[in-house]
Amino acid sequence: MQSPTLSPNLVPSVQPCSQDMATDECLATWTEVTKILFDTQVRSPNEFSAFLKAYLLEGIVFISTEFKAQTFNRTFQHARLGATDHLVLELYITGNGLGRLGDDFIAMSPYQVNLFDYRKTLFTTVEDASLISFVIPREFVCSDCIEHFSAQSWHTRSPQGRLLASTMKELWKIIPETSQRNAKGLSQALVGLINGLMIPKQQRTAEEQHCVQTSTLQAMKEFIQSNLHQPELSTQQICKAFNCSRATVYRCFKAESGVETYIRNQRLKQAFNKLSRAQPENSRMPIYSIALASGFTDPAYFSRLFKRTFGMTPSEIFHSKLGEILTIPASIDLDSSDWVQIKTFRSWLP
Repeated sequence: MQSPTLSPNLVPSVQPCSQDMATDECLATWTEVTKILFDTQVRSPNEFSAFLKAYLLEGIVFISTEFKAQTFNRTFQHARLGATDHLVLELYITGNGLGRLGDDFIAMSPYQVNLFDYRKTLFTTVEDASLISFVIPREFVCSDCIEHFSAQSWHTRSPQGRLLASTMKELWKIIPETSQRNAKGLSQALVGLINGLMIPKQQRTAEEQHCVQTSTLQAMKEFIQSNLHQPELSTQQICKAFNCSRATVYRCFKAESGVETYIRNQRLKQAFNKLSRAQPENSRMPIYSIALASGFTDPAYFSRLFKRTFGMTPSEIFHSKLGEILTIPASIDLDSSDWVQIKTFRSWLP
């Protein structure tokens, strides 16, 4: 294990977890490092390995990590203790995960950059993964938009997503050799990019002036949500319920990639939430019942669409609570160098 870097010239760094550690020591260290942020449950404790290295750059914590499959549960208590008023910007290099942040469904993969509000509770199931993340004090991001979202995502094929992902990767390459004299400039560059990608205040004000359309859209979404169980839910039903034309409905849902796409995504989201909370049984019928309650009448189509969307089958989500996620083994005694790394990292996330 490396000692914390305290060079007066380079930015501070710690590396509490490395893949050359013994399994028990690595798991115990990982648990201590992450418990200020999450409760974790590792899928295969006897095969666990992890790597974590972090740098402190003018208030922003830059983290590179790699770990085996596990769940992360950020409770209300965690939200009061660690990174209590921070945003977390993350990019998966390999692997994927999905779950909930507050009341919102979230997905993590190499195809998107996510910005998460860590004032919210979180529950995610993550496969073997490697990622880079940036823990940013909320006060650094000046856009009013951050008060109105739990998560914001940019697809890496979009111009904004490509720019953000490439910037994150480039920053990570140069941080190890960055002097403290240059740290502020790099920190400001990242924050400035994020602020530039958030919805400008002027645009938000203009949107608010369209209160009639916004209210109509919200009412339509509530109608859709309450009728997801009906397979026949369609644009025609919405037109009839709101006494409007198809053009009006299409215009309202233009930003949602169309009304049919919105309905399909909401059905999938509802099915995912029900599957992740359900109590597994020996029969496949509960999976079909959940699909049917979400408006899917064809089990094969539902399974294909679910797998294509989330990267996991309905059965894998449904049975992910059947003991494959195991309690971590009893903690072992860590040596003083372990605790120096752990305590330094924790101190960076007030």
